[in-house]
Amino acid sequence: EWFKKIPLLGGLEICYNIDGDESDPVKVKGLAVQYGYEIPVVNAPLASDAKWKFGTFTCKDAGVRKDALKVAKMTVDFAEAVGCNT
Repeated sequence: EWFKKIPLLGGLEICYNIDGDESDPVKVKGLAVQYGYEIPVVNAPLASDAKWKFGTFTCKDAGVRKDALKVAKMTVDFAEAVGCNT
């Protein structure tokens, strides 16, 4: 609710989390609607884990590239489900 105190704030960037509450698009979209916010941007979690330290889509390890593509696709699906239009 403290976000409501920030003038001109109408949307929130979501940092998608594959696990936990943040992975449930229905819950996330519901909270955004409840508090009157749009979700214009969803950020893919492709930098914070040590797994990605040698890159994601350009990593020499084919397994890492495959995992990065999977996470990116999951993020796009999540973004669509929460109404992100960018």
